[in-house]
Amino acid sequence: KYDWAIFKDKPRQVRVYVGNFIDNMLSFHHKGDWNPRWGWPYHPQVEFFTGIFMFLGFVFFISRGLKPMPFFVLSSAFVLLNASLITTESPHAARSSSLIPALLLFAAFSMGKIMDYWKGQYGEKGGKIPAIILAALLLIIGINNYREYFVHQYKHPHLHYNFSPEEYNMAKQLKAMGPEWRGIVLLRYYHLRTFKFLMYPDDSWITFRPHSTIPVREEDGKNYIYMIVTEN
Repeated sequence: KYDWAIFKDKPRQVRVYVGNFIDNMLSFHHKGDWNPRWGWPYHPQVEFFTGIFMFLGFVFFISRGLKPMPFFVLSSAFVLLNASLITTESPHAARSSSLIPALLLFAAFSMGKIMDYWKGQYGEKGGKIPAIILAALLLIIGINNYREYFVHQYKHPHLHYNFSPEEYNMAKQLKAMGPEWRGIVLLRYYHLRTFKFLMYPDDSWITFRPHSTIPVREEDGKNYIYMIVTEN
């Protein structure tokens, strides 16, 4: 069981909460979530050019924060951000994913404002230049996102470890063997969460312990098989 909520540490609640807020705000452009399940570990959670447009849009919304639409967007984003602020694992990309619509709105709004400003200065014909530039940037943004999630994250050594496909296969094999079999499972790390989740509520397995499982001392008429999860 994880004490993931900051409420467990009452004397430091406010300090941890403020620290989490700062870490989350910086995670979009500086240092992101460490967990390879959600993205490229410690890499900014927002693509570089997207982050620039997002920041410009955010500043614009802040400058008009008391008007109905900006106030609604900013207040909603702050409420949703709290899912990541109350955890001791902050910044948490999965918990802050509910902010994606607001972040895209900031970025799109700033792009629209840049286009409007350029057209106001140089007319409709002059508007073709920023349109071409924005189109090129959108292409670059798409390429950068593809590389981040399907190249860098995919090749990260901890990605496979965190998604635990070997534990899935082990649980699937043990279930397919039927009720006459029980597995003696060598735990790779503390919880072996994926395997336990897939086997629940089936109790046809026990934890490997040299002093009690070599040799098998159970006398319940079951067949036993040793199962181990290897590192990759």
